[in-house]
Amino acid sequence: MAVAPGPRPEAETPRLDPGRRLTRQRRLVWQTIQEIGPHCTAEQVTASVKQANPRVARSTVYRILADLCSAGDVVVARLDAGGLRYELAAAEHPHAVCQVCGKVIHVGDELLETFEEHLAATVGFRTVRIDLTVNGVCRDCAAPGRRATRRQRHDHI
Repeated sequence: MAVAPGPRPEAETPRLDPGRRLTRQRRLVWQTIQEIGPHCTAEQVTASVKQANPRVARSTVYRILADLCSAGDVVVARLDAGGLRYELAAAEHPHAVCQVCGKVIHVGDELLETFEEHLAATVGFRTVRIDLTVNGVCRDCAAPGRRATRRQRHDHI
């Protein structure tokens, strides 16, 4: 049985599913995600963890990422063709992803609240979690004469 997910923006340690201990490896993966920041890949987490402790196996990192997602401490999103991205669970926020340069923009959640209220009022639907990614072209890449290169960038609006 998984622990109920929810916002935990200032959590020092992860919640764990029953029967799971906070091992050194789990703490290291958790701290690594905090250090790297939002939208890190499993490969980035693995490389950083192995730098800190070369004895931690790749499979261990992937298993811990799955456990942290199951416990609701980490959320996973498919933001682009680059695979899954991980970030600490915080207040829900949609992402806008530029298909040209890979820039990821965190969009404010005001529209999500309106959307949730609309679902509740019109069809009686109670939202548990919203995962939303909007794909398009950012302002910089859409500018006339601008040629952007593909790289991962993060903005918050």
